[in-house]
Amino acid sequence: MIIGDQEDEGTLFALFQSNLTTEADLIDYLSTVFFQKATREQVVDLVGTYSSALSAGSPFRTGILNSPYPQFKRLAAMLGDLVFTLSRRLFLESATAVNPNVPSWSYLASYDYGTPILGTFHGSDILQVFYGILPNYASEAIQSYYFSFLYTMDPNNGTPKGIAEWPQWKESKQLLNMYSSYSKLLKDDFRSMSAQWIADNAASFHI
Repeated sequence: MIIGDQEDEGTLFALFQSNLTTEADLIDYLSTVFFQKATREQVVDLVGTYSSALSAGSPFRTGILNSPYPQFKRLAAMLGDLVFTLSRRLFLESATAVNPNVPSWSYLASYDYGTPILGTFHGSDILQVFYGILPNYASEAIQSYYFSFLYTMDPNNGTPKGIAEWPQWKESKQLLNMYSSYSKLLKDDFRSMSAQWIADNAASFHI
């Protein structure tokens, strides 16, 4: 299987919320809108695993920029992780433990890095994978990987010269981190404290 995420999955979902100014506002919002079965103390603990610094939120790696309201980047990071990015990692850990013989490859797409407010947002892969907008290394590589996977069950079998080798996730728990003009391998261990907290409390958050 191939499973992956956009780097900034949560930005689109956090964009149209009302102005969340303080950490208390964020906790209230998550408690009442998303996690009504979790205790407030659990939500407080979850929020505490995410830094309040603007430079730590999503869209990631953009410093203090791209924050239309004070808690936007923190909320975007949390929503993206809970629904997509860290849940993907937890799924891979479980799937590998249950049946390690099933090959799996995982990725983190960053090819829209620099897009104001949204970054590499949820759904932006459709533009790149299926339409190749704009044609670049990312569109060529992703389409090559997918076609190779469909025909041979291995994304590396048949890709043209110049497309990077994509190791299986279980080999060293690395992601293919894809940019518009190149790719690199990324260790799948970022935001580990949040990931462990989600794993320990998944039942209360319906993950």
